[in-house]
Amino acid sequence: MCYVIRPVHQTGTSDADFTLLTGSMANGRIAPFKIKDFPYRDTLPQAASQRGYRCIAMHGNTGSFFFRRPAYERMGFSRIYFAEDLRELGCEMQNGEVQDEELLRLSAKWMREASEPTVHFIITLTSHGPFHRLLPGKRELFPDPSCQVEAYLNSMRYVDCALASYLEALPQGTVLVLYGDHESRVRGYGQAPHAGERVPWLIHCKGQNLAERQRTRAMPWTQSGELDMLDAVTYLHKSLKECQVAARKPPSAESGPVR
Repeated sequence: MCYVIRPVHQTGTSDADFTLLTGSMANGRIAPFKIKDFPYRDTLPQAASQRGYRCIAMHGNTGSFFFRRPAYERMGFSRIYFAEDLRELGCEMQNGEVQDEELLRLSAKWMREASEPTVHFIITLTSHGPFHRLLPGKRELFPDPSCQVEAYLNSMRYVDCALASYLEALPQGTVLVLYGDHESRVRGYGQAPHAGERVPWLIHCKGQNLAERQRTRAMPWTQSGELDMLDAVTYLHKSLKECQVAARKPPSAESGPVR
């Protein structure tokens, strides 16, 4: 299922995951996870837990980046893994960050080994601008990029391959939701003809063709950018609330600390 939407991106990258996880629009004036005592109610991980899912957060950067860790700890995740936690698990690091393919490899492994329904919320960053994070050995298209466009294309090739490997390794029936927090800012390549910022929102189920079931696919507004991040998130939250997998108690202190 394919949509083109307006992202939430005024104070920085954390606007997007705040909106996706809470179903609330970021205020656009302060990094949302910096707001003390924000009432994290009816969040995505809370809703997932109530419906029988174990919900895990994974981020290739540190927990202090955009003040995420304290906020994530209050949202209802079963487990939280930032770069410092993933390092303890033996993940390879590059300049203090976990590469996209390493993060996705670990997620796929945990998904295959899971004994209960599981949701992984993952934020990747190797392919993020300004596109200088990619190791020389991973630059397939332009080994020695001479401009930002070439560095960008290297990064997109890298993330495409990482996602292909991830999808292949996931169990059949796994639903994958992909979104972007903002445009690449790379001008001169793939620039949209319309004004304003636009990002993709994709929903894929391994082993099924959801395109055949997307009744809105041919409607102009699915690709025009009239929909925004909150519209897409509202649909995601509603879909999750309509799904009842199994009765399961929320994680307790006895199950170990949330990380």
